[in-house]
Amino acid sequence: MAKHTLTPEMDHALKQFAERLPEPEQQKPGVVQAPRTGAEILAENPEIRDKDGKPLNPEKHYYLAETHTRINHLRRLRKAFRKGGKDAVVEYLRPYEKFLHTPETEAAQ
Repeated sequence: MAKHTLTPEMDHALKQFAERLPEPEQQKPGVVQAPRTGAEILAENPEIRDKDGKPLNPEKHYYLAETHTRINHLRRLRKAFRKGGKDAVVEYLRPYEKFLHTPETEAAQ
């Protein structure tokens, strides 16, 4: 069971924090596109390599997969709060400290 209850006021505060955080991507298995020839792929990006680091064969067909997904900061902030309260939220936000500073907060310090 969760240690801390998420009030509407705290949820609003967490939403404000989440809106100001960057949107890093996280690798995960994703959607596979239809096969394309190496020539088609090389026309878009001549520097691209296969999974072994070798140049693409223009005659061969390749499957491309999207492997990035966005991180949902709000969901993670809510989870941190429920488990550890405000201290856990502060720990979650610590790596993003530079994104949370505004001219108003700088002037107050």
